[in-house]
Amino acid sequence: MAEAFLLESNLAQSRVYFDSLNLLSLKHPKDPGVSINIMTTELAYADFYLQKKQPDLAYVYILRANHIDRKLLGDIDRIQLDLMTGKMLVEQKEYAKALPLLESSATVGYEIGPEVYLSLLQTLSLCYSRLNRWQDAYLTLERYVPLRDSLYLESSKKSIADAEGKYQNKAKQQQIDEQKSELEFVRKQRLWLTAAALMFILIAALLIVIYRNKQKSAANLNAKNIELGRVIVALEEANKTKAKLFGILSHDLRSPISQVYQFLKLQKLNPGLLTEIQKKELSHKIETATASLLETMEELLVWSKTQMNSFNFDIRPVEVFSLVKNSLNLLQLNIEANQTIIENAIPEDLIIQTDEYFLQTILRNLLQNAIKASGENGEIHISYQEESSGSAIVIANTGNEFSQDDYESALVMDLLHQGLNGLGLKLVDELSVRIGARVSFSRLNSRTLATILFPN
Repeated sequence: MAEAFLLESNLAQSRVYFDSLNLLSLKHPKDPGVSINIMTTELAYADFYLQKKQPDLAYVYILRANHIDRKLLGDIDRIQLDLMTGKMLVEQKEYAKALPLLESSATVGYEIGPEVYLSLLQTLSLCYSRLNRWQDAYLTLERYVPLRDSLYLESSKKSIADAEGKYQNKAKQQQIDEQKSELEFVRKQRLWLTAAALMFILIAALLIVIYRNKQKSAANLNAKNIELGRVIVALEEANKTKAKLFGILSHDLRSPISQVYQFLKLQKLNPGLLTEIQKKELSHKIETATASLLETMEELLVWSKTQMNSFNFDIRPVEVFSLVKNSLNLLQLNIEANQTIIENAIPEDLIIQTDEYFLQTILRNLLQNAIKASGENGEIHISYQEESSGSAIVIANTGNEFSQDDYESALVMDLLHQGLNGLGLKLVDELSVRIGARVSFSRLNSRTLATILFPN
């Protein structure tokens, strides 16, 4: 790059690359490639200043080039160095010192290039003549003249060929210009046709875009209508749920509250009219009505939460035995009132993956129904079974029969008309679906079996 900028007389830019080359030589002083690049660049600077008739500056670069280790240079590189050194000595009129270097370079011949070799012979002939070696000068000129004539002849042939080529190129250029004119006309026609085609394509594309936008708008409108329909259905369901809730509040809660109020009012107005036995019976009735009211309120609260999707289930390992025991403790008053015999055969180490609160609500409702159905001195047996389809908790009770058909009828019956007797069963069904269980009823050996199946 330094030599290329030097040929353009751009010394500043050439010096930048030459300095970077010198820095590289400091890092790799024994690298032949770097040394050769340094030497050829030094010689290029020397030749540049010799042509500028500044031999003193050329001498500086020749000396620096000669300081490079010659062992790192090739034969041609050494000859180029000797040739440039000899030329510099001739410019300084030190012909005796220049002669050995020029003679050594002349032994190579054409290998250093015809023009360089011709310049070498001319310089060598001059050196011989200045040293009064006329015979050697004459012999050198005899080698120089044929080579010069040969190069001139080749140069003349090349000039003639270039002139002929220029003439032919001119004729061809005229043909090319004519063809360009024709092509330009054809190109303009093609541009007009292309513009028309593009306009047609653009119009078609716009029509397609408009059509697709209409389709998209229609699809969005349809989706909005579907979503609106879902919202309307959800609102209707919410209204139905509110109607059910208010119907239950007005129909089923009024009776136990009225009973409690009448009992308390009777006891307050005529406390002396009641015997101790009547007071105990009245207290028992108040307790029963209050328990029924509490139980009804609890089931109503749980059911309303399920209708509002307020329950988030949490599946985790649950100890079933403790869960059954807690449910029985909550129903202890009912058990004692009916003198029901309870047998809890659930293994104490039984663990099931489910939601603890949901399962406890299901168990409490099924046990409560079983206590009611078994009547006084009834029996309830709670067990665990492993089946092919999964694991099951079974609650068996004596008393009135309750079949799967009865269960399904209670589920499909309008809650407003069936009252709280079916509310617990609806709650059982909804909660069991949420935890992935299935509740069913069957009859075996004069007992009603309520089965909570957890599929595999």
